[in-house]
Amino acid sequence: MAVKKIDKYLNNNESLPVNITIDYTPEQAIEFKKCAEDIIYFAQNYFHIVNLDTGRQTIKLFDAQKDAILDILKNKRTIICASRQIGKRLHVDTPVPSPNGWTTMGELKDGDIIFDWNGKPTKIIKAHDILDNRECFKITFSNGEEIIADTEHEWFTQSRIERRKGCDGSVKTTKQLAETLVYGKKIKEPNHRIPFKHKVQYKEKELSIEPYLFGYWLGDGESAGSRIIVGKQDVEEVYFELLSHIRQKRLISLKNSSCFNISILQDEKGSFKNKIKSLNVYKNKHIPDIYLQSSEQQRMCLLQGLMDSDGYINSKGTAQFYSIKKKMAENVIELLASLGIQSSLTTKIPTIRGKKCNRVYIVTFKTDLPIFRLKRKYKKINKTKIARNDFIYIKNIERIDSVPTRCITVDNPDQIYLVGKTFIPTHNTTLMTIVCLWNVIFKKDYQVAILANKEDQAKEILERIKLAYEELPNWLKAGVSEFTKENLRLVNGSKIFVSTTSESGIRGKSVNLLFVDEFAHIASQIADPFFKSVMPTISSSKSAKIVLISTPKGAEGKFYEIFRDAEKKKNGWFAVKIHYSQVPGRDIAWVKEQQASINYDMDTWKQEFEIEFLENGIAALNQAIIDRMKSETCPAELSFDEGEYFVWKQPEPNKIYTIGVDVAEGVGQDFTVATVLDITDLDNIEQTAIFASNKIQPWIFAEKLNQIARSWGRPFLCVERNKEGGQVIDALLNVHNYDNLVTFSMKNDKRNVYQSPGIFCHQNSKYTGIQNMKYFIETKQSVKIYDIKTVREFETFIRKINKTWGAKKGFNDDRIMALVWALVLLEKDIAEKYLDIIEYDEAGKPSVILDPNQHLANLNFHNLLNDNKPIRNIGGNKDFSIFFNYEEKTKVNLPEKYASMLYEPTWEFL
Repeated sequence: MAVKKIDKYLNNNESLPVNITIDYTPEQAIEFKKCAEDIIYFAQNYFHIVNLDTGRQTIKLFDAQKDAILDILKNKRTIICASRQIGKRLHVDTPVPSPNGWTTMGELKDGDIIFDWNGKPTKIIKAHDILDNRECFKITFSNGEEIIADTEHEWFTQSRIERRKGCDGSVKTTKQLAETLVYGKKIKEPNHRIPFKHKVQYKEKELSIEPYLFGYWLGDGESAGSRIIVGKQDVEEVYFELLSHIRQKRLISLKNSSCFNISILQDEKGSFKNKIKSLNVYKNKHIPDIYLQSSEQQRMCLLQGLMDSDGYINSKGTAQFYSIKKKMAENVIELLASLGIQSSLTTKIPTIRGKKCNRVYIVTFKTDLPIFRLKRKYKKINKTKIARNDFIYIKNIERIDSVPTRCITVDNPDQIYLVGKTFIPTHNTTLMTIVCLWNVIFKKDYQVAILANKEDQAKEILERIKLAYEELPNWLKAGVSEFTKENLRLVNGSKIFVSTTSESGIRGKSVNLLFVDEFAHIASQIADPFFKSVMPTISSSKSAKIVLISTPKGAEGKFYEIFRDAEKKKNGWFAVKIHYSQVPGRDIAWVKEQQASINYDMDTWKQEFEIEFLENGIAALNQAIIDRMKSETCPAELSFDEGEYFVWKQPEPNKIYTIGVDVAEGVGQDFTVATVLDITDLDNIEQTAIFASNKIQPWIFAEKLNQIARSWGRPFLCVERNKEGGQVIDALLNVHNYDNLVTFSMKNDKRNVYQSPGIFCHQNSKYTGIQNMKYFIETKQSVKIYDIKTVREFETFIRKINKTWGAKKGFNDDRIMALVWALVLLEKDIAEKYLDIIEYDEAGKPSVILDPNQHLANLNFHNLLNDNKPIRNIGGNKDFSIFFNYEEKTKVNLPEKYASMLYEPTWEFL
């Protein structure tokens, strides 16, 4: 009979004594041998995960996962690129903090900067489309915050079971949280809590009043003046020490009172009273945004002033802030949250000597941070870490009616970012956990290192391994000698430890297996020296292995370089791709749902799902699309202005036209372009005309554009306003009274810089416009471009280093940008503003539209045809006529109703 000596067990084996010998049954001995020889057999029969829907269960590996595990065992160097799954959504009105102030989920744009879990800036890679008809829940937290999320939104929480086992926590969906909301049979208590550990990193601000002084005045200052009330026990310390830097101040003793007034006449920068007026706090006490969004040190100084004046702390370290203004109390809660301190708000009406006083709002919290400067209060701060205050508890989750929701993708590996006024954090390593656990159990003295961009991320992976270890049957386990958050050490000499991915992460340590998680998201300045320090160690050992695993992140960086060369079999690495289609359940319906959730952004789809690394310099459209578009080009029916204006299809009544305009200086370099599109049928959008000149000056072009536009029945004009475009727009409005202009500006524009008529081309609007164009041209394939020069521009219109699009050096993209702005009218938010949308397609784009001004357009069109006035010559250019063919001046190829007009006495050739 086989025997096995066990030195120590933990957790679910606590009843077993140390240093015992287990007698294997014959069946167990056979099973042990099978597991040691076959990792797939071990995983599918004994590797357990805990699923909140179905509970404890063995892992079910799909074929691609099995192949990847075996590839890791067979190869010395393995690099794995796995597709991402998107679709976690929050209500569009959810407040989101950013380094530039508060915004909402609905206002976020690609490229915006918000905060990650640790309060540091992180970039939004993609702000996905807003969707309705999602199953939604309202989550209520212990600090009073309420957030609405859809059923699949992910949260990193620590459950009761995870707390008991010493596990930091795991990612769970809203639905999973709702199904396991409480624990306990008789007394129900919250089951889930979220770590609250961040300090938001705003930039230092230029503040008109020093923050400590301002905080003290907000707490105990005269609302309509510059005096501060100070108690007798504190006056000497406040006047001579804490406010010693204020030179012009006066101390006033109050009669029949134990308090003093300190009158602040001037600080270092001028009149104190004038400053509180300029901050709009004169007779209106609150904390202005510039103070709430200042640096960490400035916010701490502000808090110290508030707490020294209107704060209290008891002998147990419980602190409170009092205010009769609810707005002030809410400001303090936000201030505390931004410093990583959670708090609660209560209210009461105090009674003094039997008389009721004003309602008071009380903010209560605990912290070991230096929230006071006054010595008598400071000494009461509890320096002991208060564990419970490091978490926010989920109190309730209730189903609500569907609301518009949105998800975003942020540029950090854990995909966690902060939301809500109290800064709540909200958010595939299965292969890694199986391989690591199998190696250390069945091999002696085997060292495994798990590295991640953040230590917490690495620790979470180790927690999953520990959980799987605990679920093994006792006869299969190796004894444990160390079981911490950073280490799992077994008595057979094997060990798993975690660290951050850095040059010194495993320096001086010998490892048999090195796993590096989300390597594509590690900055080059870290990745490059890391490799230089690690690879000599791995290469010197015949058996040592290294595995890099990540979701894709562009065609740049160390991960991309290694993966590209590995696919070409150039560098000794073995490349593994786990494509979305290899995951069971990801069928056509799943693809449509995911593509709809990313607004049919095919660049995002190709990179994050198809695992196509998008290189800088690739064309905006694939060659097959460009070839199709070339085949559809044809000579224009009419041409004017010596070949600057071409017409393929003449104006018709009851049609909806849009004209996109890109304006240049007219000095012989870039082109001024106006592209006319017929968008009546969104399944068959046609280019009907184009004007392009690199010599026409903006003020002359404004009149010509006015004539072109009115000849098409007063269509929508989508004019880029930047630089020379502003001159054209102003002339159209003020000289030509043409007001059917489309405005596309920034929603979150507090300074109103981008609110003038026209289209402001900035990073977000250009990205939105180009993705919208790619949808109609590439995805829907509903646009016909007849101008060969426009199509040829697409061959040199490329993706650039900063992830935007533009022409290659030495080429133009003016025709494309005019096309982008013509089509931007069909971007959902803009279309809803200017058009009547009858139907939407599956991507949320308009599919059937009406022009609410159609009757006016028809009127203008017929007025043009019956107008007795000739088209006026402009700018000394006698060669302009909307229906004039320069090539055959006497043979105009026009329908009878148009041609007859040219020979009436009231008309003349220009």
